[in-house]
Amino acid sequence: MIYIQTLLNVADNSGAQKVLCINILGHNRKFGLIGDNIRVSIKKTKPTKNFKKGEVMDATIVRTKKVITRNNGFSFSFFENSVIIFKIVNKNFVPSFTRILGTIPKELKKNSRCTKLLSLADNLI
Repeated sequence: MIYIQTLLNVADNSGAQKVLCINILGHNRKFGLIGDNIRVSIKKTKPTKNFKKGEVMDATIVRTKKVITRNNGFSFSFFENSVIIFKIVNKNFVPSFTRILGTIPKELKKNSRCTKLLSLADNLI
């Protein structure tokens, strides 16, 4: 589960490395799960990329340490909490990356932003 003020890793090649969750979007819950949209502040970047420290972006949670159980009884979890970052262009969410690093779960199909994600990912669980 991702709460406000949680430090997260970035699972794409956009240039940001660490981000801080500042808001959970679209729910009255105080936590976010896989597939939820959040607003993040960039805390650490690669030196050659366009992002700046402190910039506010939108992101989608793709991995959490919390155990996920499917309807068929299969359960799994990840070793880290990770997100992917989106840019907002003309009120549309555009991916700011060309590749996703690591494995992502199939539960992301429920999120409308993530239709292109499944083809960019290395592995699906």
